[in-house]
Amino acid sequence: MWTHNDRGMSLFKEKKYPEALEEFLAATRLDPAHPLPANNVGYTYYRLEEYADAAQWFERTIALDPRRGVAYLNLGDTYTKLGRKADAKKAFEKYLEIQPTSKCAPYAREMLKTLE
Repeated sequence: MWTHNDRGMSLFKEKKYPEALEEFLAATRLDPAHPLPANNVGYTYYRLEEYADAAQWFERTIALDPRRGVAYLNLGDTYTKLGRKADAKKAFEKYLEIQPTSKCAPYAREMLKTLE
């Protein structure tokens, strides 16, 4: 699983999103219970502007690890793109509940203001 995930990260950094997606999907097939490659699939779909698919993968990530803060942040951004403001607000609030002092906390607070 890690080989595919690491390869996916390298491709992602090169902005080769379709190739990165294939590697991340391969990682999830090898270890479907691990939240990291699932989140990476979601983020890659987000970068590809396939927001409905991204949301499904972030939701899956959260189901695998409900304390994975970054998945809530990513889900909030994705719901915002989908026009699902109430869901986005809940996701950002959950992120702040889990990681209130993280470096992305000010961003999440700012996003909440825009969703009011």
